[in-house]
Amino acid sequence: MKVLFVSSGNSSKGISSIVKAQGASLESLGIQVDYYTIIGHGILGYLKNVPRLRQILKQGKYDVVHAQFSHSEIRGEGRGLHPTSGGLALGAALD
Repeated sequence: MKVLFVSSGNSSKGISSIVKAQGASLESLGIQVDYYTIIGHGILGYLKNVPRLRQILKQGKYDVVHAQFSHSEIRGEGRGLHPTSGGLALGAALD
């Protein structure tokens, strides 16, 4: 199984320790985890990340996309992804 974590990349510390811990927990179960960080602020920051994130989603063939904040979930719904508790489940929309 492949999981993509989408989270903020605006911190000088990089990916938050909470996101890293969640990823490590999945990795300990043998799940492949990748990370995509959103760089920028507000809706414009999100929009600037759409082309690259779309490319990564198509290339990565992820089973699950876990969005760490509500704006990511909203954007995912518009692309045929379905919110789950705490993230997005990738369906056939990107196959």
